[in-house]
Amino acid sequence: MKNKHLINLSRTSKSNCLIILDVFIIIFSVQLSFVLRFEEFYIISKNQFYFLVLYLLTFLFLQFKENIYLIPSRNFNISIIPKIIKNTFITFLFIFFINFFFYKFFETPRTITFICFFLTSTLLVFKHSLLLNFFYFFKKKLNTVKNNLVFYGPINHKFSLINEIKRNAEFNFLGFIDNFYPKEKVYEKFYYIRNNHSIFPLLKKKRVTHLIISKKLDYKGKIKILKSLSELNLRIIFLDQGNNENHLFDDKIKFRPEYNDILGTRKNNHLNDLKITNNFSKKEVLVTGAGGSIGSELACKLLEFNFSKYIFVDASEIALHNLREKIKYNPKFKKKNIKFKLLNLLDYELLENIFKNNKISYIYHAAAYKHVNFVESNFRYSLKNNIYITKNICLLAKRFKVPNNILISTDKAVKPKNIMGLSKRICEQIFRNFSKKNKNLNFIITRFGNVIGSSGSVLPIFRNCIENNLPLNVTNKKTTRYIMTIDEACSLVIKSSLVGETGSIYVFNMGKPRNILEIAKLFINMYGFKYKVFNTKKFIKRDKDIIPIFITGLQKGEKLHEELAHHKDLLPTKFDKLLISKEMFLNIDSDFEFKLDYLNKIIKLKSEKTITKFLKKMI
Repeated sequence: MKNKHLINLSRTSKSNCLIILDVFIIIFSVQLSFVLRFEEFYIISKNQFYFLVLYLLTFLFLQFKENIYLIPSRNFNISIIPKIIKNTFITFLFIFFINFFFYKFFETPRTITFICFFLTSTLLVFKHSLLLNFFYFFKKKLNTVKNNLVFYGPINHKFSLINEIKRNAEFNFLGFIDNFYPKEKVYEKFYYIRNNHSIFPLLKKKRVTHLIISKKLDYKGKIKILKSLSELNLRIIFLDQGNNENHLFDDKIKFRPEYNDILGTRKNNHLNDLKITNNFSKKEVLVTGAGGSIGSELACKLLEFNFSKYIFVDASEIALHNLREKIKYNPKFKKKNIKFKLLNLLDYELLENIFKNNKISYIYHAAAYKHVNFVESNFRYSLKNNIYITKNICLLAKRFKVPNNILISTDKAVKPKNIMGLSKRICEQIFRNFSKKNKNLNFIITRFGNVIGSSGSVLPIFRNCIENNLPLNVTNKKTTRYIMTIDEACSLVIKSSLVGETGSIYVFNMGKPRNILEIAKLFINMYGFKYKVFNTKKFIKRDKDIIPIFITGLQKGEKLHEELAHHKDLLPTKFDKLLISKEMFLNIDSDFEFKLDYLNKIIKLKSEKTITKFLKKMI
C-alpha cells in the first residue's frame, strides 16, 4: 500500500521530490570533488560554500528553463537525458569561467569544476534510470495500468520507440499486429491478421485502448480505419503524420477529417441534371445573406449557371469581402457580371434602389439570424431583422414583378418553441400571404434541418472544441437533428426554384434524424481521440487522450427532436429528395397584415412574454 501511495503522488509532489534529489546530488558531487581533489576528508570553507551555492543555483535555473521538473518522472524518456547532460555542461562552463576570474574569492581549485561535472552528470543519469525502472516495476507489480497498447503495421526499425513505450509505465505493450510477418526478429507477441477487417475483433478481445499505426496510409485509408474502429473508442495515432516520436501521446491534433467523411455523407454535384436548363439564361439573380455559410455556397452554385447578372447582398462587410475573394480566384467565374452590395435589408429605400437599377428575375432570400441562443438573448432586434427584411423583399418583389422568389427557412419553424423558430414561421406566413394575393408571381418556401458546415450548425462548434482541446457540450442524450450537406441543401434550393409553384412549401428528404450525442462521440473518434460522457459540467481532471462530453440539459426554447413538416404526408416531385408539404393548403388569417403591422409597434415596447404570446397567435 505504501508503494501504491508513492506511485500515485501528485505531479507537484513528484516534481518537489526531483528537485530535492537534484539538490542533494549537486551538494554531494561538489563535496566529493573536494575529497577526491585533496585525497582526504575535507570540510569546505565559507567562500567555497559560495561556490557550491552558485553551482547549485545555475544548474537549477537551467533545469527549470527546460521544464524538466514539470514532467513527472514516470513519463521520462531517453530525450530527457541529453537535456540534463547539456545543463550540467553549461553549468560547468559558466562556473569554470567565473572561478577562473574570481579564483581568489572562491578559493577553489580549477580542477574541482571538471571533477564536479563528471560526478554530477553520472549521478543524474543514474538517478533518472533508477527512477524509470522504479516506476515501471511498481506500476506493473501493483497492476494499476489501464492502457493497453498495440503497434499496427511494419516495424521498420522502430525498436527505440517500442522500447520507450515498453518502459513507459502508463502502458501495457501487448505486441504487434500486421497483415505480413515481420522481416526483423521480434521478441514480443505478434498477431497475424489476413485483412483489415480482422483487426476489430482482435482489438476488442485484447481490450486495447491505444493503437499506433505505422502503415503508410492516404487520407481515405485513415478514414476507413478510424470509421471501422470508432465503436471501440480508441486513441489512434498515425506515425506517418510527421509526429514527434517523443510526443506521440500529447493532445495536439494531428489528423483533420472532413465533415462528409465523419458523417458518412457524400459530396456530389447535385446540379448535373440542371446544367442543360435554359431557365436562368439572360436573367438577373439576387441573393440576400450572400456572405453567410448557406448564402455563399448558394452564390457559388448559382455562378455555375448562365445568369446575365449576379447581385450578392449582405449586411456584413467581412462576410461579403470573403465571398468576393473566394469568387475572384476561381477562373470559371472571371467573365461573370457580379455586383456585391453592402446593405442592411431593413433599409427599404436603399433596397429599393437595387430593384430600380436592375431587372431581377430570381430572388433567393437566405438572410436571417439563425443562432437560437443569440436570437433568444437579442429577441427584439432579431425579430425585427428576420421578419421585416422578409416583408421588404416581398413588397419590392411584388412592386417590381419579380417572377421567382424563394425563401430559405428551417425545421425550427415547425411547431416552434423559440424566438428564432417563431420568426422564421412568420417569414413563411409572409411568403404564403403574398403568394395568395399575387398569383402571377411565385413565392416559394424551402425548408431543411441542420446543414453540415453552416454557421448555425452544431458541427463547426464540435470541430472548434476538439481542435482547441475543449470539452463538447450536448444538451441531452436523446437529442436528435436532421442533417444534410451544405452542397446538397443549396442544390435542392435551386431545384425548388425551377419546379416550385407559388405558395408551395418544399421540404428536403434528409433521411432519419441523427442522435447528437452519437455524432459528438464519432467526431472525437474520427480525430483519433477517446471520449468520456459526463452528466455534469463540474471540474474534472483532464486526460490528454480523452475529450470529455458534458450533458448540459436543454436550453430555453430548444426542442429534443425537430420536425420538417406539420404533416407526415409529403408529396414527391420530379427531383429526388425534394418533397412538397401539405401545409400549402392551410389557410391564412384575413387580418394577417394588420397583425404584422401591430407586431412592429409592440416589438420595442412590450415584454418578451407578451410578444411571444402574440407571435404564437399569428401562426
